Amino acid sequence: MKPKWRPAFMILVLIIIIVSAAALLLLLFWSGDEVMESGSEGHQDADNDMQEKSSATMVTPVTDDAFTDNNEDRPSEMDEIQNEVPAQCPANYDPVCGNDKKTYSNECEANAASVEIVAFSPCAETKTCTDSDGDDIFKKGKTKSGTESKEDSCVGPNVIEHICEGTSIISGLLNCPMGYSCADGACVSLSSIKGTQCVDSDNGVTTDVKGAVNLDGKDYPDFCTSPNEVKEYLCNGNAVISQIETCMAGAVCDDGRCKEAPSACSDSDGGKDITTEGEVQVTTGTQVDKYNDVCVDPIQVLEFFCEDKKQKEVLMSCGAGEQCANGRCVTSASPPAQSGLTCVDSDGGKVFDIYGEAQMLDSQSNQVSMKEDDCADSTTVSEVYCENDQIKVIDQPCQSGDVCNGGVCQVQAAAQSTCVDTDGGKIYDVVGTATATYAV
Repeated sequence: MKPKWRPAFMILVLIIIIVSAAALLLLLFWSGDEVMESGSEGHQDADNDMQEKSSATMVTPVTDDAFTDNNEDRPSEMDEIQNEVPAQCPANYDPVCGNDKKTYSNECEANAASVEIVAFSPCAETKTCTDSDGDDIFKKGKTKSGTESKEDSCVGPNVIEHICEGTSIISGLLNCPMGYSCADGACVSLSSIKGTQCVDSDNGVTTDVKGAVNLDGKDYPDFCTSPNEVKEYLCNGNAVISQIETCMAGAVCDDGRCKEAPSACSDSDGGKDITTEGEVQVTTGTQVDKYNDVCVDPIQVLEFFCEDKKQKEVLMSCGAGEQCANGRCVTSASPPAQSGLTCVDSDGGKVFDIYGEAQMLDSQSNQVSMKEDDCADSTTVSEVYCENDQIKVIDQPCQSGDVCNGGVCQVQAAAQSTCVDTDGGKIYDVVGTATATYAV
């Protein structure tokens, strides 16, 4: 027979077990809340620490102290920032131009360089052009554009001038003016380079200008070889050469140059009539030249007349018992009634390339006064002429390149004394040499 207390004991033990289990569960639940709360507070503290560190990094500038020897063995904050740069830009070439005027391979490289893109194309080439002489043919200059450089130079008597057009260099062959020739890349006056250097006053083959070549102090002037041909002297390097040039159609050679042929000639006294003062008019294009019969001395008249549409002149003497007055021969018994004065000019008037003398005869006193052409200076002629039976004087500058010598404007040329042609002339199947000897 079982004791009566055992069932009660078993019930008590079971209650204790249940209460213990419940207490354990409560303990576990309470401990879990504390852990979670502690973890949340830990995370919040960590976030606050990170924010404080980040703020310190952004506000505090990097100083030299950050790169002391004590920090050499550990990465700096700058290294950490650089490690955050995106991956390298692609290698494709799609050029863009930055506001720093540099061309970048693509947009990525420009952005990486922190420059503003101003054009989605390569930057325009920037270069300047400079001309040291400023387009001055009388100075030797140097023109530069980028890596290109050119100096002015000579081609015969002419100058190759280089100038700037925008940022480019352009070149042109320019003629030196009359009385100048090119030397060492600039136009210089012939007077300054006469001597050992060959110079041509009309700068080459210029048939409408009478020029002269000078070398070693000798002049070689152009001259007519036929009514329509001119012998042109020119320089070949530093040597004198010559060639025959034919005048253009409608032109004739006159005094070493080609000029338009006269279209008409008229003579008011009908020809060689020394008893009438006549006037010859020669028309060339729109130009009309006039030539009046004049007395060259008391008994001779310079009579002008027409021949082949050009003026010609001949010196004619008055007859017995006659004298020349006012460009005509009159009998001595009937002298001109004006004043008893008679003026004659041996070169026919204002003729600057012919030496002349003007004489004035007073028939009442039989006294003769005379003046002659002279030089006012090296390039100006004092020309005497008659006007209203009085002697007048006018100072006239010589043409460019000419000088005054003995009262005459002329090209200083050595006189040609002899000329020898070994083949005897225009013999085209024989090699010949023509030699001209000039007097000094």
